[in-house]
Amino acid sequence: MLFRDRIDAGRQLAAKLGAYAGRPDVLVLALPRGGVPVAYEVARTRYVRLDERFDPDFVNALFAGMRAEAEAVVRAGAPEGALVETRAADMRYHGQGHEITVSLPPGRFDQALRPLLVASYEKDYAAAFGRIIPGLDFEIMNWTLRLAATTDALPACPPSPPQHIAKPRQSRAVFAPADLAMQEVPVYHRDDLVAGSAMAGPAVITEDETTTIVPRGFFATIDAIGSIVLETEQP
Repeated sequence: MLFRDRIDAGRQLAAKLGAYAGRPDVLVLALPRGGVPVAYEVARTRYVRLDERFDPDFVNALFAGMRAEAEAVVRAGAPEGALVETRAADMRYHGQGHEITVSLPPGRFDQALRPLLVASYEKDYAAAFGRIIPGLDFEIMNWTLRLAATTDALPACPPSPPQHIAKPRQSRAVFAPADLAMQEVPVYHRDDLVAGSAMAGPAVITEDETTTIVPRGFFATIDAIGSIVLETEQP
């Protein structure tokens, strides 16, 4: 999603979260420090016309350079192990003002790529607009390569340990929408919380990456893998 500013971002994200309104539980996933998959994406704007002048060697050289750039970054964080490469191209009918992103196969390209791209684009175009436009040429505006280190499957979350009431570091005045007034609430730091830590809202949980608000009427606990679990009533 693209946002004009932070206010627009809040409005768009709030609209997306509307589907969760009224649910009794909310889960905030922990940020796995040191366990985030390593990946890097490279994009190039290179105009290519899909006609008889299509040159697969140009595309191969383009992706070779993108792969080298991405691999240098990914290997700095993941020196060993397999890498997963995905490719895409932003295509359009010649002269149009918008593109459709089409997935590309791995490996070295030859002239067989051209009809494959055309077929993929027309399939996606028909799915989006209900038709294709016969007789028009095709062109590619942007090329993208994403390279990611492989990661092991995540284990199942173990049972949560017994709860204990956490101790806040301080308090802070925050705006209470229900009262239309400022209210002093306890502030907890994520680094102080361990599995089983619990607190009643209203409260604030701070950390280096973000801040979590525990609203009035909710009870927050830290589960066995470090996620914040918000429930409307104390379990």
